[in-house]
Amino acid sequence: MNKDEYVYCTNCKNFSIGENDTPQCQFENECDLWDCEDGRRFADRPKYEPMKPDIEIGNLLFGYSRGEYHFPDRDLVNSKEWSELLEITNSDFYGNSSEWDNPICNVNGRGGYENSVFVINPYWWGDEENEVEREKPNFMHKPSGFVIKWYKYPFRDSYMNMDLSIDEIKAIWNECIRSVKN
Repeated sequence: MNKDEYVYCTNCKNFSIGENDTPQCQFENECDLWDCEDGRRFADRPKYEPMKPDIEIGNLLFGYSRGEYHFPDRDLVNSKEWSELLEITNSDFYGNSSEWDNPICNVNGRGGYENSVFVINPYWWGDEENEVEREKPNFMHKPSGFVIKWYKYPFRDSYMNMDLSIDEIKAIWNECIRSVKN
């Protein structure tokens, strides 16, 4: 990036809004965060990293879907593996698992499914004060620590903590399916 190009903190992936609507950045001592909505030269904000251009404004302002890597393909919601995982856990499209018609009854406190290998949680619609629930991933593979967070429904504006290929993600889901069958 050209050192004289103007950039905005609000378009940087390191930027967030904290408590009391205060701007925050892990690099605020290295970048000029004085007026985060005002453009500054890249030379004045050396840690600037542009957000993915396809981040949804609602997720940016109100959502909790964040991570190091963008989820590779939203259409995986229609994959054989994801569909089978939802079906075998008696979960709906959003990740809600129903206790009353789930014969394995592994419904967690958030209404999702959990066993010793993985967790599926629906999107957190609750209040902002419940940070513990809000920060829980929507999907987690416990053995590897692989996490997916999505905005409102599976794989919409989704992020993950590891840079995995589609085939690697499907292999994890197949392992999760096997864990329910066994």
